[in-house]
Amino acid sequence: WWGIIVELQLIQYFVTGICAWGNKEFLTREFGKLPLKAKSLWNLSLSSRFYLLLFPSLLVLFFFLPAATFVHVSLWIISRFFAQSFESIITTHKKFGYALAIEISSALILSAGVILLFNTITLNQILLLITLSNLARPLAYLILFRSWVYPSQWFKPAVKILKQSIPFMLLAFTGLIQTKIDLALVDMLMPKTELARYQIFTNFLILIRTGSAFLLYPFLSNIYRLPVEKIKRVSNVLFWAGMIISDCGLMALSVLMHYV
Repeated sequence: WWGIIVELQLIQYFVTGICAWGNKEFLTREFGKLPLKAKSLWNLSLSSRFYLLLFPSLLVLFFFLPAATFVHVSLWIISRFFAQSFESIITTHKKFGYALAIEISSALILSAGVILLFNTITLNQILLLITLSNLARPLAYLILFRSWVYPSQWFKPAVKILKQSIPFMLLAFTGLIQTKIDLALVDMLMPKTELARYQIFTNFLILIRTGSAFLLYPFLSNIYRLPVEKIKRVSNVLFWAGMIISDCGLMALSVLMHYV
């Protein structure tokens, strides 16, 4: 049944990739330019993306997925939507330690459930565990960043924000297509067991590729304000850091391939 879960996660990735609408990069830049309006911009972006993108997406899925599966996938999408929305705040305020703790806790919920039910686990149980682990993330972020949440502004979607963030959306969605299109093709052309193994390897490769990006995120809000010459210097440092991380990661992957 792991192949079925990969298919459902593909739906989640593509829907939330569109619904994110480049908000992290766009808002991180805007927070640096307009710090006094940061909370208002964040709430307007959240409401605009929810009403204009998420709701139609869920409506379409309702007609294509079985009822029980639709409930789980909808909760995955909504959870990921809200968790993604907090990424710009995390980047701006450099709350990476808190974010890491939340992500690890979410993973532990899923891992603990799988270990406890390992011999008798069913598809419905694993779907429920994934749903619970997904819900934990936005709830934790909501508690941590509750001072940013202005529900009164959620009923005022601003199309202007969506238009301004289109270049960031196209860049982010292109990256999503680049990392997931091969998984979609494998899903169509290969057995479910091979799909599951393929996802393990590709996820590891994606983790290797984004390793250098983790070095960049703590300074992203500052980089938007740097002159071009300094940005070029940062790019050179990240290039060599990426080469080292990639080489180490590929060696680790070659070892992993003997055991999966």
